[in-house]
Amino acid sequence: MKVRLSIRGWRIIALLALAAGILFYYRSYFFFDVYIDITRAGPGPFSVGAVLLSFGAAVALTWGLLYLGRLKRHGWTALLMLAVLAAPPVYTGAELFANGATAPDPGFSLALHEAFTALHREAVAGGTAVTVDFRKMSGDRPWERMLIFGPYSSGEQVNKALGFQWTKEDFFTSHERDYRILFVQGDRVVGELGFDGLIRSAPSEYKPGEAVFELTNKPDPYGAGDHPTMFELSPARTGETS
Repeated sequence: MKVRLSIRGWRIIALLALAAGILFYYRSYFFFDVYIDITRAGPGPFSVGAVLLSFGAAVALTWGLLYLGRLKRHGWTALLMLAVLAAPPVYTGAELFANGATAPDPGFSLALHEAFTALHREAVAGGTAVTVDFRKMSGDRPWERMLIFGPYSSGEQVNKALGFQWTKEDFFTSHERDYRILFVQGDRVVGELGFDGLIRSAPSEYKPGEAVFELTNKPDPYGAGDHPTMFELSPARTGETS
């Protein structure tokens, strides 16, 4: 025996489906915003595409449910639903562009990473200490302060040391040797460099002429298998202060 739903029944089902879908939709954007805060992600093909794709899918699904529930003839309903659905992507988009305005220069960060990787190889191949002069590594990119943060540094600690709001979330929580070196010009972080090892003077702050270190590759007392050694970065104290 077939049971036919009345128009009222279809409307109730459509509204319940809409409520569940909107709840899931908002929850998804919540986790997306948490990810943006943690990674400080700025606008890019992936992030902007994800925002627009999810919004488009939500609009299409909402229109379909309104059609099934025979509510599409009520223009105010569609406008209200569009406003409800538009709120998360607008907020997330604003977060992305705000992060992009304060994000470090990707070219600077990449250049630092490549130069530091080359020094890693030199330290491993030579078996001796290698001098790391961050002012020379920076090339023609200016910076006024270099700050080193150790593992498990909180966002509050980072912002306090910087003297301005830069991150909303805690970071460097992956393992005991996850250090981050930030380069600051004025009230902006212009470059960042990750370091997997041990830094003897973290957290610390250095001027360009003071940022001279020695990089060594030493046996790790806790190392085993593929990681029998560890990198250590120590102030050389040989730079010309400025």
